[in-house]
Amino acid sequence: MDKKCEEIGSESEGNAGRSCFIDIIKSQKRLYAVRGTVLSDSPENVNRDEWPHLFILNRTYSDQANIAKSFRKWHLNKREQEIVQLLLDDYSNKEIAQHLNLSCNTIKGYLKLLMRKLDVNSRAGIISKLLTG
Repeated sequence: MDKKCEEIGSESEGNAGRSCFIDIIKSQKRLYAVRGTVLSDSPENVNRDEWPHLFILNRTYSDQANIAKSFRKWHLNKREQEIVQLLLDDYSNKEIAQHLNLSCNTIKGYLKLLMRKLDVNSRAGIISKLLTG
């Protein structure tokens, strides 16, 4: 987790308001997703005694935690993660394109990249690979 925190800090320039998944924390039977965001990327707006980052804990459930682990394992970027989430919700390419304000061809390109990255050859293969780890 420290490595991810350092990455947020080192990438803070020009990334104010940008959020990223960091890790899953387990407390008793509950799981929490940790997200980090840069509050300010301007040196004038940051008090030297304060950290310009915000860390958010969201309660999550095991299926969400498993998919988050798969995202990390396969190094999926934010856009790829968004597309996979919509695939899991059974969106068509056209619906994904409309939802993300992209063209259908862009979505097809992302799906081809995901298939190559995960070594599968179908939309169902993408989902299967990510759900099984």
